[in-house]
Amino acid sequence: MMVELVPMTETEYRRFVRWCVEDYAQQQVRAGAWQPDAAVSLAKQMVHGLLPEGLSTPDHYLFSILDRESADRVGYLWYGLRKGAGEQFVALYELVILEVYRRQGYGTASLKVLEERALDLGMDRILLHVFGHNEAARALYRQSGYVERNVTMVRQLD
Repeated sequence: MMVELVPMTETEYRRFVRWCVEDYAQQQVRAGAWQPDAAVSLAKQMVHGLLPEGLSTPDHYLFSILDRESADRVGYLWYGLRKGAGEQFVALYELVILEVYRRQGYGTASLKVLEERALDLGMDRILLHVFGHNEAARALYRQSGYVERNVTMVRQLD
């Protein structure tokens, strides 16, 4: 399976950021970390804080993922370069495969392209966050060679 990363257009970017904010808010609520009434506001702060200059934010890369054969847009990828405290790495912020294209190898293929780009940038690792309840994503990352570096757990007391 061959995928191609194509820089997002401004229109795609606006749609993607709206989706990111809504999805991140929902995931934080589902994880029990945020209250529903504050979630969207907090998610906006997080996303816009990471991308203060939108598509022009230095060291951030936002792409549409295309199937090379069909030219179908199958998802989106956002990563950034993180440097500081004696380390540097690629931070994978979002890998989204549209629902109709899931479980067809696009996620794995996209991660392979990301690894090639990280190496081209002189990076030797990729870090990401995945919610504990997102078993499908966790399985994809494990299958692709990612290992859990730490795990945060909670027990809700009634």
